[in-house]
Amino acid sequence: MTETPGTASAALPAHPPTKALPARRRHAGASETWRVVGIAAGSILFGVAAVLGLGAWLLESMGPVEGVSSVSCAKALSFAGGELPERATDEDCEKKDTLMGPDMRGTFRMPRADVHAWLAAYPGDRSRSIDKETPDGIRTTLDGVVLDVDEPPDAHPNADVVQLTVVYESERTARVRFETFNY
Repeated sequence: MTETPGTASAALPAHPPTKALPARRRHAGASETWRVVGIAAGSILFGVAAVLGLGAWLLESMGPVEGVSSVSCAKALSFAGGELPERATDEDCEKKDTLMGPDMRGTFRMPRADVHAWLAAYPGDRSRSIDKETPDGIRTTLDGVVLDVDEPPDAHPNADVVQLTVVYESERTARVRFETFNY
């Protein structure tokens, strides 16, 4: 079949012309948003890691934040402004280092008959005692007595409060537990 100019051929071409499809595009704004989110998240993580690293370095350079060491009860009570009773036995005292300064705590036994006189003579301010009815500030409990002393004299400046708790173990012995607190 021959074509003459100006006439269309009735035959179809073997393959239709292919039209190039446009490439699939992402939205330019979404790509930019994820990039900004990634940078922000990375910056935040880096900042947190830097602060934690600096804090760990500072704590390490300051030495032990909390350490416990054994100390004589005479020294611990002296720190707390008092004296160890003469007939004390079974002493077990320690010094605890904290950020606020050292705290002392411990236990010992003493004759039950000596407890009240020893507590009454313990130096320090008792004006904030819970039991206002007793002039010496000593509170009676079900199994013993308790005395809280504020600002013991001659104590380390950080020994703000001394708490003395006595438990009567028998007719003859009492177990004393004491602890200093810093504020």
